[in-house]
Amino acid sequence: MVLLPATMSWALAETRLEQRIAQAEAPHQALGKAEPRVSMHWARRLEQLGDDALNQQHLEKMREDVRKCAQGNREHGLPVKPVEEWPDRTYRVRTDSYVSSEASIVYAHGSTYLVNSKDCSLIEGEGRHITLRWSGGLCKANLIEKTTSGTCPGDLKSLSRPGKLGLRSAQGIPKPPHGMPVNPLLPRLTGEARTVADQTCDVVTNPLDPDGGTLCYARAVGFAGHGLAPAPQGTSLPLESRSKRGNVYRADAVQMNFAVSQEVFVPHLKGDFSVKPQQGNLR
Repeated sequence: MVLLPATMSWALAETRLEQRIAQAEAPHQALGKAEPRVSMHWARRLEQLGDDALNQQHLEKMREDVRKCAQGNREHGLPVKPVEEWPDRTYRVRTDSYVSSEASIVYAHGSTYLVNSKDCSLIEGEGRHITLRWSGGLCKANLIEKTTSGTCPGDLKSLSRPGKLGLRSAQGIPKPPHGMPVNPLLPRLTGEARTVADQTCDVVTNPLDPDGGTLCYARAVGFAGHGLAPAPQGTSLPLESRSKRGNVYRADAVQMNFAVSQEVFVPHLKGDFSVKPQQGNLR
């Protein structure tokens, strides 16, 4: 919770949606002991837009925008709907990441808040998505709209089949062929180690962050996991992300090498999902 200066006349409070997201059980907990079960690594973290100070600025601006909107609407005889619930953050996402030897998946459940200029209320947005990487390629699904895009497995057995696009497991950053430059899209080990949620992780550069941020990957406990594990004895499970702008996304719950229902990788097989036409490149 962000604490505001004592001079502020209002206090922050979580909305019901924010509370529901924060209190929701992890996907593997909802599945229980459903078979088949395989060994996985798991990390849960909360992502927000900027640090607490920046979030406070966004909330103050939202309050001011609502006040100005209400004043203008009243002057012009337009409707004004009082805000019943003020959010704790204008944007945040709870993620659950799973890594097995066969696949990796990230569940993202988030909320956003914007001012509705028609009546000065708040527009609440909810998003629930998954991104699955497996031997067949990349699969994305919208768990609210029940749509999928990319290459999604049609059954659990598909996850165990060799594929052309998937990288099963590779520990350590690949060295370029003799005489070839280092691939700028690959991370680099910094030599630093950190502890996140009682788990040691190795720090690497984040090539996708133009400001020079870092990622921290959990060290191996039992197996490396699907995809690239940057450290020679590490895993492909990121526990922390930092940017030089002050954004820090850190796991608050981590569990390594434990049995999880394989169904955690295929939520799109439950319910009536439809295939969404692909627009542009999937990332």
